[in-house]
Amino acid sequence: MLRRSAVGIVAAGLLLFAGAPTSSAQAPMTGYGSWGVSGDGASWTGTLTPPLVAGFPSATLVTNSLTPATPTGATTWLGPTTAFGAVFGTSQNLPYLQLRTTTGTATSTTTIAFASPTPVQSGGSGWGFTLGDIDADKVTVSATDISGNSVTAAQLGWQGAFNYCAVSPKPSGCPSGESTDVPTWDPSTATLTGNVLDTGGASGWFRPTVPLATLTLVFTPLSGLPTFQLWVAAAGSLGVSGTVSLEIDGVASGPVAGAIVELLDGAGDPVTVDTVPVSTVTAPDGTYAFTGLVPSADYTVRVSTGPEPGEGDVTTVPVDLSSGSVTDADAVISRFTPDPSTTTTSTTSTTVAPTTSVSTPTTTPPTPPPTTPATTPATLRHPTSSGGLPVTGADAAGLLAVAGPMVVSGTALMLASRRRRSSQR
Repeated sequence: MLRRSAVGIVAAGLLLFAGAPTSSAQAPMTGYGSWGVSGDGASWTGTLTPPLVAGFPSATLVTNSLTPATPTGATTWLGPTTAFGAVFGTSQNLPYLQLRTTTGTATSTTTIAFASPTPVQSGGSGWGFTLGDIDADKVTVSATDISGNSVTAAQLGWQGAFNYCAVSPKPSGCPSGESTDVPTWDPSTATLTGNVLDTGGASGWFRPTVPLATLTLVFTPLSGLPTFQLWVAAAGSLGVSGTVSLEIDGVASGPVAGAIVELLDGAGDPVTVDTVPVSTVTAPDGTYAFTGLVPSADYTVRVSTGPEPGEGDVTTVPVDLSSGSVTDADAVISRFTPDPSTTTTSTTSTTVAPTTSVSTPTTTPPTPPPTTPATTPATLRHPTSSGGLPVTGADAAGLLAVAGPMVVSGTALMLASRRRRSSQR
C-alpha cells in the first residue's frame, strides 16, 4: 500500500488554482543517448545526454582513447530487426560513441559515471547498451552498483551477439557481401572478444539487471588499428496514475482539479525529458497520469495547489515502478478548520500621559498621604479572559496611579475656598 503524506493548513473553504505550463506526460517510448566529447591527445571528457525517455539519467565520461568521435549514425546504425533494435528501435541517423586505443596502440579505458542510478529492468522497459565492431579487438566490461560495489558478470545482463550488417535494411557503411561474424562473450572474465580479423558489424548487447553507478570499458587491440562503437538506449512502457482529492478535518471533500503534478527521481529532482521537467495538471475529476517511464523503485509524485510547483498545499506519494505500472498512486490534500479556543489574540495597550501639577493658594492645606507622582508615561495592558478574548478597561493599580494626585489636588482647592468665605464674613 502506498504511503501518503499531506501538508495541512489552518484554513477552510474552496480550493483555488492558478494554471501552470507543463510538459507532456507522454514521453517517447524509446530513445538513444547522444554523446559529446572534448579534449586532446589521450585525455578526454564527455557527456551522455540521456535518451528521450523519462527517468533515464545523464552521465559523464572520462577516457584516454585517442581521438574519440561521435559519428552521426547516417551510415552505421542498429536496424530495427537487430536484436537490440527490436527492443529499443532503430538508431539510424542517431549519434553513437566511437573509441579506440590509447597512445602507442595500448589498451584504453573509458569510464561512464551516471548522474543517478540506471533503471532496473521490467519486461520491455529499462535500458541497454551495445558494443559494436568487436572483431580485431576485445572489450572487458565492469561496473559498480549504487553502493560502489562491483557487479557480477551475470548482473551485467549479457543478452547475446549479433551482426548489424547481416540484416535488412543494411547500413551503407557495412562491407559488401555477407556478414556473419559475431564476437564471443566470456562471463568468467567479463570480456567480449572478436575473431581477430577485421570484419564489420560484429556486436554484442547487454541489459544490466541492477542499477549501475558506473560502467567501465577496457579496450584491447588484437590486430591492426581497430575501433569499437558504443550505443546506449532506453525503453519506457510503464505508467503511473492516480487521483488527487481534498480532505477537510478528516472528511473527504471531493476531487481536486487543476493541481500541478510532478514526477521526481530518487534524489528528489524533477524527472526530465530533453531537460524539461515532466509534469501535468489534474483533470476535473482529480485524475492524472504519466506514461512512457523506465522502471525505478524511487519515483515520487508531488502534488502542489499553488501557482508554481512546490507552492500552496503540497503532498507527495512514493511510487515503485520496479516491477510494473502503478494505477493507484492517489494523493490527498488535507486541510483543517481553525480552532477558536486556540486562536491567538493580540494584546492592546494604552499610554497614560503624565499628571500635570495644579497651583494652590498660599495657605497650606493639610498634608495628604504620601503618593508617588506619575512622572513617566505608564502603559496599561488589557488582561485577557479565560476564553482568550480581551477584557476592556485598565487594572486597579493603574487607575490608582492616575487618580491619586487628582484627588489630593481637589481636596486642597475645596479647603482654600472655605477659608476665603470665612474671612469675608
